[in-house]
Amino acid sequence: MLQLDDKSVSQMIADLELDLKNIPAQAMQQAAEILRLSFEQNFIDGGRWNADFPITPMSGGSMKWKPLAESTKQTYAALGKNTERTLQRTAGGLAAGIEVYVGTDNTILIRSNKDYSAAQQFGVTNTVRVTAKSRK
Repeated sequence: MLQLDDKSVSQMIADLELDLKNIPAQAMQQAAEILRLSFEQNFIDGGRWNADFPITPMSGGSMKWKPLAESTKQTYAALGKNTERTLQRTAGGLAAGIEVYVGTDNTILIRSNKDYSAAQQFGVTNTVRVTAKSRK
């Protein structure tokens, strides 16, 4: 009588089925990484608009970011603050607060812990007056 041991074949099929189930999660992880790198490059470049190419969600916006006004740079310098563009500051700036990750339902989530991000996303409906006394 001939005996056939198919345990290794059964294991290979089970492994293959598991790999196939993980493909959507792996693809979403790769897409999230592409978005994260795109955001990072956008901050490094100060916007990545290029008139030679059409504007798309991945093109970095419709224009380069404007530099800080000289008066703002002078004020920041006098206060001992960083004079880089506000959006490009890495230590505690907007770029440092952006997180991109894959949710449990294979969605890509982008979030920030910065109030400025909410103002950019949802708009601002009121003006906050900052007086010299309240500045730090």
